[in-house]
Amino acid sequence: MERIGNDGNLIEEFYYTIPQIAKFYNVSNSTIRSLIKEKKLKGQKIGKNYRILGKNFNEYLFNQNKF
Repeated sequence: MERIGNDGNLIEEFYYTIPQIAKFYNVSNSTIRSLIKEKKLKGQKIGKNYRILGKNFNEYLFNQNKF
């Protein structure tokens, strides 16, 4: 996938689709949709589809790794 930073994270200023994020992190589309629905991940609905800002997904991952 393009738009991956040198550190392996999504580039913060780009928007990604649910299938792009799901494929990169090897999870299902429904998993990403559930995170958005549960308000654990910020996503913007544009038309019928969601877009997730790379910064928002990187923050979600960071918060999951806190102890």
